[in-house]
Amino acid sequence: MEGVRFLGAIDLRPLSSVTTVGDCFLSSCRFLQGVDLGPLRNVTCVGDHFLYRSLVREVDLGPMTRLTTVGRYFLSYATMRTVKWAQPCLLTEVPDYFCWCCASLQHVDLRGLSNATSVGSHFLGHCGALHAVDLTPLAAVTTLKNGFIYSTPIRCLDFTPLINVVSPGDIAECTTARSSWWSLEEVRVEAGTVLAKVLRGRSPYLVVHGA
Repeated sequence: MEGVRFLGAIDLRPLSSVTTVGDCFLSSCRFLQGVDLGPLRNVTCVGDHFLYRSLVREVDLGPMTRLTTVGRYFLSYATMRTVKWAQPCLLTEVPDYFCWCCASLQHVDLRGLSNATSVGSHFLGHCGALHAVDLTPLAAVTTLKNGFIYSTPIRCLDFTPLINVVSPGDIAECTTARSSWWSLEEVRVEAGTVLAKVLRGRSPYLVVHGA
């Protein structure tokens, strides 16, 4: 359904038996204000650009509990203000550019990623309206790739739930305080963890609690 310019609504119930969704499923749908993903409850695999550049007000991924594979740019450039994902899915590897450049995003529920052990690059990067995020559901994550929450205006970020991270990638770019791109001024992190060692001394303007 990529680029169906005037699509305002879609009924996905005929797809209730589908287990695999290909690339660009509902991408670039400029008038799609909302979509009920409930019928996709049996989907295990989603390709690249799932809702890429679509004008949706809210996304509820809760019904998609069987997901094991998700492609890149999953929600990137979409216009939703809220991402709901209360029910954990089976996804263990979060792809690159998962929610990149979602300028209107104000709240994201990460509970759906409770089984994730690896988070791809630029996870929540360039989300200009996102001022807070709870990382608690990512407690099982061991690997963070580059640009984790790069250029998103969060003042205080609590990395403490990420005590299991042993491969933090290059997180220097997401902890440069008071730059023109990034307003992070305070980080909280579990003392003695790999993250604490990486963050220590990263910026003269950054206050790191626990390092």
